[in-house]
Amino acid sequence: PDCLDSNYQRYWLKSILKAWKIPEPVICEALEGLLCFDASARWTFEQLSESKFMQPWPVSRDSRTLEESDIVVERTSTWECSQFVQYCNFTLPTTCFAQRVTADSNLIGKRLGPSFDGVDGLDMKSKGGVLCLYVEHVSKEIVHCPGPTLILQEGDWLYLMKDLAAASAEIEYGLIDMSAETLRNRVMEDEAASREHSFFQFYPEFDQFLWPSTCWGAVIGPMSFAAIGQRALDLRGKFNINLVGIKRGDVIIGPSDIGPRFEINKGDIGVVCRIPQNTGESKPGITNSKICELHRAMLESRVMEEEEQGTAYFSQLLCLCARTCGQK
Repeated sequence: PDCLDSNYQRYWLKSILKAWKIPEPVICEALEGLLCFDASARWTFEQLSESKFMQPWPVSRDSRTLEESDIVVERTSTWECSQFVQYCNFTLPTTCFAQRVTADSNLIGKRLGPSFDGVDGLDMKSKGGVLCLYVEHVSKEIVHCPGPTLILQEGDWLYLMKDLAAASAEIEYGLIDMSAETLRNRVMEDEAASREHSFFQFYPEFDQFLWPSTCWGAVIGPMSFAAIGQRALDLRGKFNINLVGIKRGDVIIGPSDIGPRFEINKGDIGVVCRIPQNTGESKPGITNSKICELHRAMLESRVMEEEEQGTAYFSQLLCLCARTCGQK
């Protein structure tokens, strides 16, 4: 085609986008603006930042809404829509890559968590500030919330995230070093890994959800991490949700700061990582039904056990004796 033809200049990009069958109009709008043939009409960075593409938008246009599920939430300045889950442009100081467990890998037969009962463990989170987002088996089955007891097998793909905010000199000796420099060297110089397709770096994409009132005041971890009278989510064990971040107003809380004693506040927004695909696209990392479970959860509060009651009574008795002796 003649690039100087006015009709070609006007419709060339629309034809390409139509052929690509991009499902989201928001994406098409952004691409048309950024790649406009007329340079004077091309989007600026400011126009992009103010566009719908940079705003949170529903993961699926036909997804079930809160109202359709008979769930009422208080709209806030940070959550004005009626969707359970939104795609979000969430920025975390992280480095992410996927690592395949090859036949000669030292990862075969090891646990994700610490060594236990004669089985060697990686314990990547405590040693290297690494969070395992997903594990994909050879059968294509995806483990959405891999726990410390998961044992790696040949052919598994590990999708890993390193919280760069937690990276320091004392943890760089971890089994898997995910520093930017090491990643760069691995991609550029490790020819064997490239031939075997055993490693690739990916840019993380995220979904977000509004924490329901049933979770306010509860800790992320299991009951043993809750205070007396406090509720516990056991988010990974009960709900199979692998949380990577919290948006609390203008504050972004990363995975290194979210431990089992982390408490959910009213207005908090949870963030999970989407599942990367080898096509460069990603799939939702959390479903509407999973958030619906959180809305309808009946969380129990921790009660004081007999041993704790005895310890508390003994402590009170000692305090009483001390005060009595002080008065004498």
